[in-house]
Amino acid sequence: MKKYEGMLLCTDVDHTLIASDGSLSAESAEAINYFMENGGMFTLSSGRPPLYLTKFHNDFIPNVPVICHNGATLYDYKSAEYIRTVWLNEEKAVKPLMYAIDSYLEYIKCITFYSLNYQRQYNADSAADFTTEEFIDEFSSMKKNKYLISFTSESLAHNVQRTFATDPSYDGIFDFSRSWSYGVEALPFDGNKGSGVVYLKKHLGNVTKTICVGDFENDIPMLKVADIAYAVSNACKDAKDVAHKVTVSNDESAIAKVISEL
Repeated sequence: MKKYEGMLLCTDVDHTLIASDGSLSAESAEAINYFMENGGMFTLSSGRPPLYLTKFHNDFIPNVPVICHNGATLYDYKSAEYIRTVWLNEEKAVKPLMYAIDSYLEYIKCITFYSLNYQRQYNADSAADFTTEEFIDEFSSMKKNKYLISFTSESLAHNVQRTFATDPSYDGIFDFSRSWSYGVEALPFDGNKGSGVVYLKKHLGNVTKTICVGDFENDIPMLKVADIAYAVSNACKDAKDVAHKVTVSNDESAIAKVISEL
């Protein structure tokens, strides 16, 4: 039996796997490849689409499907296909969007909606477009895995996220979260990182221990379903509160440190 056989290691990317300057340390890349060579199953869990994550392929290629769009999709590089896709409820997706636009238009930096490898972004300089019939028609007609509203105020983004998350009319329909301080994301209720990890485990079928590493609110669902949950030391308080362990920061090769402890 190989050293890491049966272990599934899922890590967030930004502010967790990579350093603050966007670089991946040689130490972490070496540790990831060592982990996979010795029987471990390694993957990324990100709000990004699969195409973006190929930027790491010169350093490592995950040996199991990656979790993308914050859990709404899973993509297998070996077969070059999505093995799971969860869509937003199209009938109700426009309601929280229009609430944010009607209430906080001057504080919205951009709005982006995502569909597999396609994304459409409206920036602040076209803010007037947010209320046009053309914008609403495009938003409503496009099948979406998630959408993102980026605000100019961190406190406002936090308050809007809390407002949405505690609204009973959205129960069982949406998962509202933040990947970083200024952005509020609308995900399908069963399309967060936690459900992505659960699905991946069932898909693989041979996972005996799951290790998840993250730094922010969108990582909390996967930290909650992990056998061992790590928060990096630069993580937000809520992520640290649900983690079993707090490791070094993303600027100190956190993933290499985690692997060294397994």
